[in-house]
Amino acid sequence: MIKLIKKTDGVSGYEILTADDGNRNSKILAVFVGLDLTLAEGVKGVIKNIDGDFFLIDDEYPTPEEIKQARMDAGLTQTEAAEKIYCSLGAWKKWESGEREMHPAFWELFLIKTNSQK
Repeated sequence: MIKLIKKTDGVSGYEILTADDGNRNSKILAVFVGLDLTLAEGVKGVIKNIDGDFFLIDDEYPTPEEIKQARMDAGLTQTEAAEKIYCSLGAWKKWESGEREMHPAFWELFLIKTNSQK
């Protein structure tokens, strides 16, 4: 988890979030456009506002290969795996194919419910 600082970008005028590392030229991690918050390109994770402070939660996203291997190790079909974590079969297929990233919360739930260690 990385603490972020909110400031106004001198060039664009947008409110931005950068790492709270004391470096004036820190990489922009997210940009506010109105009330919407958008992660900068290449930044993975989730921005959380905790008691007025912003944090980047940069949990690891599992790879499609890890997802498929964990499912197979658990002896489950895609349908059974999806049901185990209360998601749609379509979502599970997209995670295994790499079309979408599986959120770390779903990954952790799957590992807990299948008693897997990754």
